[in-house]
Amino acid sequence: MIPNLKAERLPLSRHARWRRFQRQTGAAAKPRQAKAWWLRGASGFAMAYIVASQALLDIPGWSASALLFAVLLAGLLAAGAFYGVWRLHLGKWTVLPLVFLCYSLLRCFPGIKDTAPFDTFAQLASAFLGGIALALALRVGVSFKALVYAQLAVNLLQIVIVLSGQGPEPLPGEDTFRYTGLTGNANLLALQLTLGACLIWLLPRKAGVLPCAFAVGAVIFAVAVTGSRKAILIGLFFLILVFIQAVVLVPKKRRRLMVASAVATACLSGLFLGHWIYQNGAEILAVRRTLDYEDSSYRKRADMAEQGLKLWQQAPVFGNGLDAFRGLSGQGTYAHNNYVELLCDLGLVGTLLFYTLHAQVLIRAARARPLLRLYCSIFVVMLLLADVGYVSYTSKQSVMILMILTVVTTSRYAFRRRQRSRKHGGPGRPGLKSKPRRFVMQT
Repeated sequence: MIPNLKAERLPLSRHARWRRFQRQTGAAAKPRQAKAWWLRGASGFAMAYIVASQALLDIPGWSASALLFAVLLAGLLAAGAFYGVWRLHLGKWTVLPLVFLCYSLLRCFPGIKDTAPFDTFAQLASAFLGGIALALALRVGVSFKALVYAQLAVNLLQIVIVLSGQGPEPLPGEDTFRYTGLTGNANLLALQLTLGACLIWLLPRKAGVLPCAFAVGAVIFAVAVTGSRKAILIGLFFLILVFIQAVVLVPKKRRRLMVASAVATACLSGLFLGHWIYQNGAEILAVRRTLDYEDSSYRKRADMAEQGLKLWQQAPVFGNGLDAFRGLSGQGTYAHNNYVELLCDLGLVGTLLFYTLHAQVLIRAARARPLLRLYCSIFVVMLLLADVGYVSYTSKQSVMILMILTVVTTSRYAFRRRQRSRKHGGPGRPGLKSKPRRFVMQT
C-alpha cells in the first residue's frame, strides 16, 4: 500500500505574490506601469525625508517627521520587494551602519543625569535608517535628480528665509550678527548649504545645469552671511570638486587648453585683484572670524575638547554612554567636535565603528574607476576635516552622503564591464568597454 502523502505548500514566487496582490487590491495596471507608480511613491518619500531632515529639523512638533518618512520609505521598499516590483539587495555594506546603530542603543543604558540618550538615539535611527533607505531607493531605480531637487528646495527655502528677514533678531550689543535661517544655528545652516551643494555636484550631468549653478550660489551665500569657518573649509573642497568636474566634462582634446586657461585666469586675477581682495576680503564675517584666533569660540571649543578627552579616560573602551558629554561636562550641549563626542560617549569601540564607514567607502572605491575613486577620496577627506568643528554622527545630511557614496562604490554601475571586441575578438585581448550607466561618473 502506498501511504497517503500530504502535499506540501510551496512558497509563492514574486510574480505569484504580485498577481495575488493585484486580485486583492483590484489593481489592473501592467507590471511596468505599476513599477512606475511605486517608483513615484519612493521618490516622493525620499524627497520628503530630505526636506524634513533639514528644513524641519529644529521646528517644534515637526522634527520627528524625518523618522516618519524614513520608516515610510523603508516600508515601501520592503513591500515592493515582497510583491516582486523590484529586487532589493541589502548587501554587506549595510552591516556596519546597523551594527553601529545597535551598539548605540546598548550604550543608552544606563542613562546619566541631565542627558537625553534616547532622544539622541532617535536622531541616530532617523539618520541611519533614512540614509540606508535613500541608498536602496537609488539602487531600485529612484532618480538621483529627485534627491537633487529636494536638496535644492531645502537650500532655496533657507536662503529665502534669511533674505526675507524671518530669522532671529541679533542680540543687544551684538556687532557681528550671524544668520541662522530655519536651523537656529549659523554653523548648521552653513553645513546644510555647502554639503548640499557638494551632493548636487556629485553627478552634475544627472543633476542638470540649473541645480549646479544654484549650488555655486548657495556656497557663496553661506560664506557671506553665516560667518561659519566650516563654510570656508567645505567651500574649498567644493571648488576642487567643481574644477575636476569641469575638466572631465570638457572633451579630451580641449582639456589641456581649458586647464591652461583656468590657471592663467587665476594668476591674472590674483595679480590685478590681489590688493583689492586683501583689503576687502577681511570684511567677510567668515574670513574675519577665521583670522581671529583669539575669539571666545576658539577658546571655548578648545576647552570643551580638552574636557571631553579627560572624560573619555574614565571609560576608554566603551565610553560613558550616549549623550554623556552633555551631562558630565556641565556644558549643557554637545562637544562641537565629532571625535571628542564619540570618544566620550561611545568610547574607542563606537569611534572605530563610525569611522569604519568612511574606510568602507575608500576600500570599495579602490576597485572602481579612477575618477570615482578621486571623488570619494575628496568627499571623505572633507567629512573628516569638518568633523573637527561639529558632531556628524547624528547629522542626517552627513550620514546620507556616506550611504550614497557607499552605494555608488558598491554598485555594479561603478565599473565598466569588458565586452568582446568586434575588431580583434577573442577573450585574451582587451575588449571594448560598455557605456557607463547609473552611478558612473560620466566622462
